[in-house]
Amino acid sequence: MLQVPQIRFLLADDPGAGKTIMSGMLIKELKARYSVERILILVPPLVVRQWQEELLEKFNEHFHIINRNVLKEYGGKNPFVANDLCLASMYWAAREDIKLLIQEAEFDLIIVDEAHKMAAYTHGTIKKRTSRTKLYQLGESILRKAPHCLLLTATPHKGDMENFRHLMKLIDEDIFSNISGNESLREKTNPFMIRRLKESMKNFDGTPLFPKRTTKTIKYTLTDEELALYDAVTQYVREHFNRAISNGSNSTAFAMMLLQRRLSSSLEAIHLSLRRRYKRLVQLYKQTEQEGKSILKN
Repeated sequence: MLQVPQIRFLLADDPGAGKTIMSGMLIKELKARYSVERILILVPPLVVRQWQEELLEKFNEHFHIINRNVLKEYGGKNPFVANDLCLASMYWAAREDIKLLIQEAEFDLIIVDEAHKMAAYTHGTIKKRTSRTKLYQLGESILRKAPHCLLLTATPHKGDMENFRHLMKLIDEDIFSNISGNESLREKTNPFMIRRLKESMKNFDGTPLFPKRTTKTIKYTLTDEELALYDAVTQYVREHFNRAISNGSNSTAFAMMLLQRRLSSSLEAIHLSLRRRYKRLVQLYKQTEQEGKSILKN
């Protein structure tokens, strides 16, 4: 990351691989180079205190937690302006009034944990439209203005190409301007993404940093009803998976694969997934039907 003058990356290492530590190391190095002074870190509310403690304990960096109570203490002043090192809940920061305070502060570096929650989705087949979550709108308003930003997530694309495109646009708006819609977004050719698996991480002496993962297949006997359900879901997945691949829809193919995983998990899991898929397909059918009628009228 330090090889480029402007730090704008998506760090997508495996869960537990040390993305918080990497963030702390980056902060120390950029401060040592006098590249950054004002830093904002946005994280899920349950880990705000954990981030503060780890940055203080391991890097001697005291980040001020900005929340509703702190805002009251400052009266009419902006705590994001008054403090150079700020740490806040991403959901609280997405509120319109808080977002305006952050925009006023103008940070040099912004770090977002669980960045995949800043999601945007493309809907429709004929007339495409994009829906943006409040967290995504927050990202649009502050990340593109900051000189440096680092997004952290262990699940960067979730099998949805368009969702991944929107996430990467928060880092660089023109990153996919020369990539066709059906071209896959490979991790190795993405200059703004760093992803390392635990299996590839080693100590200085070359030994594995994490224990080797091993898989074991345990055989068991299905009841007649369970076997019938398994065969039905497998046939459904096989048919629609092949159709999705033929149409170039990788996200649909990925969703089909997940159905079999849910089936292996529990009956309740696959039942819930099938209900959700049925509801989604009904919505798409009605939407396509309305778009078709609209085109015929025009």
